[in-house]
Amino acid sequence: MSFSTATGCRDIQPHRAVRGTGGVPFWLVVAGVMALCYFAQPLDPFYSLGPGRSVDSHIRAITEGSPARQVSLLLAGVWAAAWVAVRRSQLQLDGRLAALALVFLFIVTASVGWADDPLRSAKRVIVLLTLAVCCVALAQQVGLENVASLVFWGSALTVGVSCGAELALGTFAPLDPAYRFAGMMHPNVQGLYCGCLTLAGVSLARRARTHAGAYAVGAATGFAFLLLAKSRVSLASVLAGLLCYLAVTSARARYWALVASTAGAIAAVPLLLAGPRAAEPLLALVRMGRQEGVSTIGTITGRTELWQALLQHVYDRPLLGYGYGGFWTPERLTALTQNAGWVFGSAHSQYFEIALSVGLLGLAVYCGTGLAALWRLMAGYWRSRADCYAFGAALIVLVAVDMLANSVPLEPSLPMMSCLTIVAGLAVVHGQKGTALRS
Repeated sequence: MSFSTATGCRDIQPHRAVRGTGGVPFWLVVAGVMALCYFAQPLDPFYSLGPGRSVDSHIRAITEGSPARQVSLLLAGVWAAAWVAVRRSQLQLDGRLAALALVFLFIVTASVGWADDPLRSAKRVIVLLTLAVCCVALAQQVGLENVASLVFWGSALTVGVSCGAELALGTFAPLDPAYRFAGMMHPNVQGLYCGCLTLAGVSLARRARTHAGAYAVGAATGFAFLLLAKSRVSLASVLAGLLCYLAVTSARARYWALVASTAGAIAAVPLLLAGPRAAEPLLALVRMGRQEGVSTIGTITGRTELWQALLQHVYDRPLLGYGYGGFWTPERLTALTQNAGWVFGSAHSQYFEIALSVGLLGLAVYCGTGLAALWRLMAGYWRSRADCYAFGAALIVLVAVDMLANSVPLEPSLPMMSCLTIVAGLAVVHGQKGTALRS
């Protein structure tokens, strides 16, 4: 299957970022991306059996990494660097989005100079720069029109393997009230993959000339497993992504979204005035079948308490942070874990992660890059009616909302790589012959 498939944009004159160069079978690209994500992430086929590591081993895994991760990143970086080097004369930086992305990469690289642990920070910077080059090469290879297919099949593979792992281990129990679908990863992360499968299936079903029903079934399957994962943040992010997709593609949908939002705000007033007893049905809905109290829901499963502790660290170094990836030293991890009473390895909010790494300055540039990409995608759809632009905008919204209460690091994972590939496809485009991509 080549990249000139029917899942692309219909009957339009595409922008330079839409169509990729092709040349590599699509299944091979999906296999390569998922292999990179599998080895670069701590995926565990036995995760559903329960925690099998102590706190100390958990901290070592976070701070030291793994040889498989290092080898996979090295191989991917070599391939991407060679690909870009061969075609550098055909590539061109495009607009303010590219400038913002380069400024963020500059801040991240410079943060090694003020990091508490320069060696650890330098390793994380190398990972990010490698990932950036990989996404530039991937964007030029597949183009924006095939990112939805990449997300769909990659997410379907992840969800399918996770379901197979639970069936093999005998842990797949959807009728158990305490069950949460996890597979090879935490249910919150699994929920994000299920959400990506849902959104990609909706987009491909809308644009495909054939097999639209199969994509719709994939979208419904992803949403069903999302409900089994019982991740409130993932569900909210998927709904936000779908709402963005409908708002971008349909003027009527924008009207009804405004009506629904207004009606919901009006309906919430008497519910709040009626007191806690009237709010019980709403709390039952928010629990999603999880055995939790009101206090747990109010703290977003302990996240707000963690954020209060981390906020003091942000205040200590507000402008430049602790260096990219330099905050989570073993000493800080141990102290914060002991104070919180539960094991974690991130801030459970990507925005907190960025603020701790490169300060509020880096966070502002990071958010500005995302907003610039979102505007370019929405404007691209309204100008060309190419569905791939609407999908890109919706995917960025989905991941951005999920990052409010989950850490989606700038590392090889299908959701993050897909978003970065979209940004790279807009920021680095095919230029005229002789127009060089200057470093």
